[in-house]
Amino acid sequence: MKLISENFRKRLQSLAGIMNEGKNHKNEYGCLMVKINFDGWKDILDSIDKDDLYTEEEGFGLEKDPHVTILFGFHDNTDVDKVKELIKENAGDKIKLSIHNITLFEAVEDKYDVLKFDVKSNDLQKLNKLVRENFDYTSDFPDYHPHITVAYVKVGKGKKYTNKMPEIEISSDKLFYSTKDEKKTYFTL
Repeated sequence: MKLISENFRKRLQSLAGIMNEGKNHKNEYGCLMVKINFDGWKDILDSIDKDDLYTEEEGFGLEKDPHVTILFGFHDNTDVDKVKELIKENAGDKIKLSIHNITLFEAVEDKYDVLKFDVKSNDLQKLNKLVRENFDYTSDFPDYHPHITVAYVKVGKGKKYTNKMPEIEISSDKLFYSTKDEKKTYFTL
């Protein structure tokens, strides 16, 4: 018995592709992200067996610059200064989030598993809604599910790293906007 339909599996794979922010191809869109400073990040990365990593393509393996995407899909006509202004006016002094559970997207493009932290955040939900309402964007996914990618591992190697864990509260005041050409504009709240 199949647990998920093939159509749903393809949607998940497509979603993981969006979350990669263009690792396999040239970005077609801009992306707004929150930079995460996580004290134990190096320890988490060190816990992953190097032989399990998917490194056949550039930009994969360990995620050394942890972040949460607020929205991927901004069109070329997006004024980055207006994005910054809107975020600064509405975000407060810190974006609060809680991370929990290491989960995965399995067999993305039949090449790799994506290890990720699940993220809960009213602040992120609010900001995602705000930018969707104020800027042109393209997305096949009406629901926003924030996460922090940890690593890309070979197909079938991800399950051993998944686990349930208590929520950890963190916050950040550092964001960046990346154009489709990967020109990054960093700003703080």
